[in-house]
Amino acid sequence: MRIELLKDIAEIIAGQSPPSATYNRSGEGMPFFQGMADYGDKFPVIRIWCSHPKKVSLPNDILISVRAPVGPVNVNNVEACIGRGLSAIRAKENYSHEYLYYFLKANKQEIANLGVGSTFTAITQKELGKIKISIPETLAEQIKIATILSKAEALTTQRKENIELLDNFLKSTFLKMFGDPVSNEHNLEKVELKYFGKIVTGNTPSRSNKENYSSNFIEWVKTDNISSESTFITKAFEYLSKEGMKNARTVTNGALLVACIAGSIESIGRAALSNRTVSFNQQINAIQPNEDISPWYLYWLFKVSRKYIQNHATKGMKRILTKGEFEKIKMIKPPFEAQKMFATIAENAEVIKEQLKSSLNDLENLYNSLSQRAFKGELDLSALVLMYEEEYSSADNDREEKKPIDKEKTTVELKKDGEPEDKRYTDLFEVDEATAEKQGKKFYKKWKRFHSKKKKVKLDWEKVSTEQAANWIKENYTGYHFTTEMLIQFLKDEHITFPDYFSSEELKKNPQANEADDLKSLIFSAVSKENPFLKLEQLFYNGVDENFELKITEEDYEHIKHLLPKERSGIYFSIIE
Repeated sequence: MRIELLKDIAEIIAGQSPPSATYNRSGEGMPFFQGMADYGDKFPVIRIWCSHPKKVSLPNDILISVRAPVGPVNVNNVEACIGRGLSAIRAKENYSHEYLYYFLKANKQEIANLGVGSTFTAITQKELGKIKISIPETLAEQIKIATILSKAEALTTQRKENIELLDNFLKSTFLKMFGDPVSNEHNLEKVELKYFGKIVTGNTPSRSNKENYSSNFIEWVKTDNISSESTFITKAFEYLSKEGMKNARTVTNGALLVACIAGSIESIGRAALSNRTVSFNQQINAIQPNEDISPWYLYWLFKVSRKYIQNHATKGMKRILTKGEFEKIKMIKPPFEAQKMFATIAENAEVIKEQLKSSLNDLENLYNSLSQRAFKGELDLSALVLMYEEEYSSADNDREEKKPIDKEKTTVELKKDGEPEDKRYTDLFEVDEATAEKQGKKFYKKWKRFHSKKKKVKLDWEKVSTEQAANWIKENYTGYHFTTEMLIQFLKDEHITFPDYFSSEELKKNPQANEADDLKSLIFSAVSKENPFLKLEQLFYNGVDENFELKITEEDYEHIKHLLPKERSGIYFSIIE
């Protein structure tokens, strides 16, 4: 590793905002990125265009936020105009832009500390150029490090999307069972919230009496402990003493806590369940449900009715949903048996969600560890061989591999005892077809796939019709289960150069992506039964309990056979014939 100044290994282009009259949302001219507000997970999201750009950033430039805040980075993937909130960093020859991206991302806080200013922080181009970069001697080593971090980052992104898909599944299940709570198309009984259970408004014991907060007798929950990312309230940072509890309000396990006082309307109506006895402050209204109300149903009722609940808040500078107004909100109340059916689904999904969150935490820790070691020169790169996507993976020399998935519950073709094999476990490149056949069915199938792949002409996703993509999916997956990742891999291996797949964040922010015929939109249209060529059912597989018979192709089995049961859990699709 050597140390270089950023200005010596990259060109730095300062952004400049064009006249505001040239801005538009109709797609006229060039995409315009103003600052961090246009960032996605890794690539920027197009919201605005401009017809007369001043400063232009090219694909593979690193975009760095240079004012309020300083430091966050994205990688540009289009030719775009950049405003004064950004600078573009263009790697010079023999330097990897991906390596620079991951280095700057890992050192975001150190770069932020270079910002100056009393009203808002900013960094000058001169200071930007003085940033010290720890960099390997060769381009090949830079690419290897970037490859490792990119793969680790991709795993965390996939896990986040799995968690989001799980929530989308539960929302669609709720709407299918009970309909839209506002329009009430199922004509269910609709009653005021006060008939759902006891409604309690929180309280803040006097701060002047230090005895109220002198011990950890009971958790004191605030709206910060009600997160849209978690079903249950998070652990409180403050506690009340036994004395303080006398002037507090409490609820027990199964209560729903709802944020009812907030600075913005977006925070009103945020809800979480309590899985323990807690006290809470005056910004929260809680419902301790009656016996004929399932806490799981109540939680999802609030989750899908958020906008409706927000409409009952006051319209002042500080939005307030008073206890009186809260109690009067009318909500659908289906039969208890139906609520229990939904609660069973939701509880099972929550188990998988917690497993996914635990896995996500492990992956994020792994990424951070790899990142720290990589930029200190502590990673052993000698074992990493860079391959293009069309290259092969060698046949496994261990023919007696362990199979963590129950053979009876997985339709994969396994080698039969006594099948004649050539004992030379050689390279897929080197053998002819006759030799490949002698090595067994598994090796021969890999050989055929590899050699047919070399000859196959693949199409760009934009040239593929919905019907054609649907036919490919049906040909390969009829009678089998598959995940989004399995489907992407199949299409890349067999038919497409690279299928368009916009992340959930991109779909939310980019108006063009929302209308694009990407793979995710194809899947969602098939699940909602709106696709005339393909109908899919969405299922949640619990690898620990094996809640249904999982059927996967042999190729997909190769991808997941080494995973632990909980790591195989998640969203699977099956084709409805």
